[in-house]
Amino acid sequence: MGPGEAVAYRSVRQNPWWIPPFLGGVPARLGPAHLRLLGVLTFAMFFENYDFSLLGNALPQLAATFRLPKEALGDFTSATRLGALPAFLLLPLADRIGRRRVVLLCVVGMSLGSLLTATSQSAFQFVLCQFATRGFLIAAGVAAVVIVTEEFPAEHRGWGIGMLSGVAAVGFGAGSLVYGLANRLPFGWRALYVLGGAPVLLLPWLRGGVTETRRFQRARGAILEREGIGAALAGSLLPLAAIVRQHPRRALATAPRQPDALHLLGVLIAQRGRPAEAIPLIAAAIAEAPDDATFHANLGRARKAANHSAEALASFERAIQLGSTDPGVFNDRGNLLRDLQRADAALESFDQAIALRPDYAEAYSNRGNTLHDLGRSPEALASYAQAIALRPDYAEAFNNCGNALHDLDRHQEALASYAQALALRPDYPDPLANRAGVLSVLGQHAAALQSYDQALTLQPDHSAAHFGRSSCLLQQGDLARGWAEYEWRWRMPRQTERTARLAQSPWLGAEPLAGKTILLHAEQGFGDTLQFCRYAAPLAERAAHVLLVVPRPFAGLLTVLDGPAKVLSAGDTLPEFDLHCPLLSLPLALGTTLESIPPPAHPTPPPDRVADGAYGSPHCPSRAPASAGPAPQAATIRPRARLPGVARSPWRTTRHWPTTPERPSSHCRRARPRRKPPPHQLAWPCTTGPPSCMTSPTPRR
Repeated sequence: MGPGEAVAYRSVRQNPWWIPPFLGGVPARLGPAHLRLLGVLTFAMFFENYDFSLLGNALPQLAATFRLPKEALGDFTSATRLGALPAFLLLPLADRIGRRRVVLLCVVGMSLGSLLTATSQSAFQFVLCQFATRGFLIAAGVAAVVIVTEEFPAEHRGWGIGMLSGVAAVGFGAGSLVYGLANRLPFGWRALYVLGGAPVLLLPWLRGGVTETRRFQRARGAILEREGIGAALAGSLLPLAAIVRQHPRRALATAPRQPDALHLLGVLIAQRGRPAEAIPLIAAAIAEAPDDATFHANLGRARKAANHSAEALASFERAIQLGSTDPGVFNDRGNLLRDLQRADAALESFDQAIALRPDYAEAYSNRGNTLHDLGRSPEALASYAQAIALRPDYAEAFNNCGNALHDLDRHQEALASYAQALALRPDYPDPLANRAGVLSVLGQHAAALQSYDQALTLQPDHSAAHFGRSSCLLQQGDLARGWAEYEWRWRMPRQTERTARLAQSPWLGAEPLAGKTILLHAEQGFGDTLQFCRYAAPLAERAAHVLLVVPRPFAGLLTVLDGPAKVLSAGDTLPEFDLHCPLLSLPLALGTTLESIPPPAHPTPPPDRVADGAYGSPHCPSRAPASAGPAPQAATIRPRARLPGVARSPWRTTRHWPTTPERPSSHCRRARPRRKPPPHQLAWPCTTGPPSCMTSPTPRR
């Protein structure tokens, strides 16, 4: 509605039954959902004002019942009305557990308080019951106003609040009318308070009619991203959570076969970062209630957190088969499918989440991440834009948008997007690390290092920032610090899946090698194997035996290398050895400087394999020439950063934030380096420079 445009109202004949005609018509632009929400809230407020009216009307009967002298009536009513004070303790919960839960809690509290008031046997009991009841009454009224304010369009909020108060005032009049029957009802004034407990009988209807406000859902999502699910879940269950943390099995013993108790215990343990312990508890809950979709969904989340991907996917699928319509389930399933590199299925799952909840900004962002994984950066940008339109304060979406812009070589726009993410969240390290990658591409290495340092100040264990910083240092020729930082590659997401599972200790240069056997093993691509196998020769001077494990196609090619006592193919049975070292850790272990880089190896294929065409033929020239020529002298080797016109591709990542069983929010992507290295990367001098893994896609998580 434009400024100055008049609000159109429907005829009073079209009013819902609960809006009296004398209160006017309904704005034409309000939909059924708004009216249903307002109707449920006004029903609760009707009984709030009904209860308020009873004290003044029934005061003479109360004085007679409790034998109160006239001079004590003032203190009696004042003490009862002090019940407004507990409302200030209840209302802050609206920002912890949600507006909807506070309203429902207050409805139950005021109904039970009214029923207990009817059973009072003394003035003290009456005051005590009404003191508590009024706290719930006032808190319910304030929470109802908050819900209307947050859910109604700006131009209709005044009408909604006015209608809420107007219909609620009818309850005050109803209390006065019903009081005329007090002397005719079986229990007099007590019967009036029994009627005040009616809302509790309609609790199922109230639960269906009151929905959580979108503003609170967005705020809770931001807390989840920033602080984890403990801030959103345990905050509402602090007493129970404390018991569970201290005595989990004792808490379970109170209800060993109760599925809800088993499920809640599992969720609380999972949110403390112990998903492996939570899995059997939630599974036990499912054994008692096998058709509960929520249980299956939370089991999937626990299994995903425990890296049981196949089982997690089965749990999500089962939850959906049982009819789950929670968009968070589809969102979580999409994230899992993306982790499993099933991008097309992940896109379909995110689309289903969005269909269930069109304003699901996190699902749009996750969808953009998947499109980005597929190299469809323009489409990813459109998805990020939709997420930002839904949540203008969505720092993660701005960060991810910057990654997509960077892939499209729109560097200045990427920097602006990272700046927006930092403006929204100054303590967010990922845009700082990503910005450093862009600055490195632009040749601004000093600024890039400063940005990496800022990211590490905020999060000292930010593996991607350390990894990117290693690249920047190596480009500047700072090999000592660069190779030390490069060891952070083992902490990169998914890199642990590629780590050799060896019982022997790794060697990084500290332990003497005399008389020992060391196993060197290739960890990455063919190019890195060819570049770094040169370190076998100087290492052989320190150890009795050097074993080299390389990809099977290279086993015959590298048998002629100086240094290794034996060359093995990946997958062969390993002989006895004392220590091991990945090939790309050898420059650090040997303290490599620009002057001490070993000459390149000259792998030569066996003559018999050349004859049979394995390494080339007259029709298909070999790509592994017998001689690569003399090694360049150390004096001719310069750090790549000093070569004119040379830049470096970025290293970008975003943190994977925890999810909650209630509403997942793992929507931050692990951005990847550019898929195709620019031409200058192919011209790296053969005797120095970062390994090729630093110009190939890295794991997202």
